Amino acid sequence: QNHDDHGHDVHSGVNPHAWMEPQNAILWLDQIADQLSRLDGENASVYGENAMIAKTKIAQMDAQLAVALAPVRDRAFVTYHDAYGYFVAHYGLRFAGSIAMGDATTAGAAHIQQLQSTIAKDVVCVFPEAQHDSDLLLQLLDGTSVRAGRALDPVGSTFDAGQDTYDVLMRSIAESLANCLSGA
Repeated sequence: QNHDDHGHDVHSGVNPHAWMEPQNAILWLDQIADQLSRLDGENASVYGENAMIAKTKIAQMDAQLAVALAPVRDRAFVTYHDAYGYFVAHYGLRFAGSIAMGDATTAGAAHIQQLQSTIAKDVVCVFPEAQHDSDLLLQLLDGTSVRAGRALDPVGSTFDAGQDTYDVLMRSIAESLANCLSGA
């Protein structure tokens, strides 16, 4: 599925969650290292080495996530808000929709009704988010066999900041999706 059909793209022209695509993160590392090197030329070689190490780690993580998510690619899911377009497109997942199209939007009655119909027909799991109230999302499960997955955290606000935060964030999302969608 094309993530543009479901994402922030439809409403604002830009999906601001570009870090959810590992290839973007890899591209940014060189730009970050270059900028840091300009600001602190004395440590330019350290920034370059760190960027190379990080790119290798992200590539390894990406390959592992692709393997972990492959068995659940055909299982539809819903999230609280539409932050996962890049992630979904990159791993070929079936995103069926979200309650809110963005962080600052509320869902209208017609959207909720359409989402209820989608959930009843085709969805395996719904995923609340750490930053948002999950009541409405969980209400949509009433009378269905759809499972609620562990709350996702697309910005890493529930993780300790450190050099592995990106890896932890991406693995957490992938693990949550794979566990719920596989029935684990």
